[in-house]
Amino acid sequence: MTPSPLALSLDHIARLLGRARAAAGRPLARAASGDPFFLDLPAFDGGAGGVVTRANLEVIGSLYFAAEVEGTYLPAVAEQLAEHRFGLNLTDRGAAAALETLAGAMRHEWVNRGLRNQIFARTFGIGDADPNLGDTAVNREFEPRFARLCSALSASARDLQGWGAPSGAAMRAAVAAQALLGNLGSRMQGNTLIVTERLAHQLTLSVEALNHPGLASLFMGRTAWDVVRGVLGTDTPDLAAHVTRAQTGLRLVTWLARHLAAVQAAEAQGIIDAIAGEAGLRGWAEMWLDAAGVAPAAQPGGWPQ
Repeated sequence: MTPSPLALSLDHIARLLGRARAAAGRPLARAASGDPFFLDLPAFDGGAGGVVTRANLEVIGSLYFAAEVEGTYLPAVAEQLAEHRFGLNLTDRGAAAALETLAGAMRHEWVNRGLRNQIFARTFGIGDADPNLGDTAVNREFEPRFARLCSALSASARDLQGWGAPSGAAMRAAVAAQALLGNLGSRMQGNTLIVTERLAHQLTLSVEALNHPGLASLFMGRTAWDVVRGVLGTDTPDLAAHVTRAQTGLRLVTWLARHLAAVQAAEAQGIIDAIAGEAGLRGWAEMWLDAAGVAPAAQPGGWPQ
């Protein structure tokens, strides 16, 4: 069976997290306090200053992917089906085994939906509202700054095609990228890599279960998304918008990670080369903006506020 685009993205995330784990230079271990989620550790790989590195930025991109997929309710649907698996009219043995595997994993150090929403709200300011989180804990600046970066990249890519000054285009993109990095730096905690690894594993198990043909056919469909629609019915959110932001957001953040040194140094030629050398960059930025309901700026000065 051909892997789904979602499964391919999760394979890519697994490679990113493997590289980050190697860069961290230490095995996954339990906290001495017994807290399985390491919620109170100091800043990861950057000390108190929240220094941004390629490795931890790639982790953040992977976490953002998980946050947007959470908005589709796919993880929640998978959890509910696994919990109520014995009440399903499921005749396919493979599909039953996939749900049993998921249910078994849920009994051991599973990051539940409430905690996931807290993580996503703190890091990106997205997800279901949590009355236990104060306004200062929610990162309300991430999405506006990411929109400004996307708008700047769209305008810069256009200018580099002959419509404007290349150095000015590069600097506009650098300013927007540095503002985003400043915002994310304080959100990179000691648990970021560990939690992202767990969430990626959970999402992989959920996708494998819902994508199983034996389960999808129970909801008159062929894919995990058909299962989500079958369970949620008229309450199904805009799946395309969340998936588009997940895919393009991951690509944009990992692009930024690859060219981090040039952006941090505001090196004009390096940024020009980074923008010009990524053929899909303008498209990714504009797709994210469209999925977020934000029109690309017609002029460089008209970035989203």
